Amino acid sequence: MNQDLSQELAARPLSTMKHLLIYIQETAIDSEQTPIAPDEVAIVANLTIQRLVLQYPFLDQTIQEILDDLRFSKC
Repeated sequence: MNQDLSQELAARPLSTMKHLLIYIQETAIDSEQTPIAPDEVAIVANLTIQRLVLQYPFLDQTIQEILDDLRFSKC
């Protein structure tokens, strides 16, 4: 991971989550082409994180690699 990017994200920890929420709000549609309702945005974001991140089979390894990059990378 690029150290500049890591430092930027660390300085603004909510920016990635905010970006996800905005993306979902602006693009999510169901199979009938109905846009997402405002009260569904947080639910969809949480379930997306659960499916894509928390159930990711290599989550521990990924976290360790990111932590090592943050601590030991000279990039």
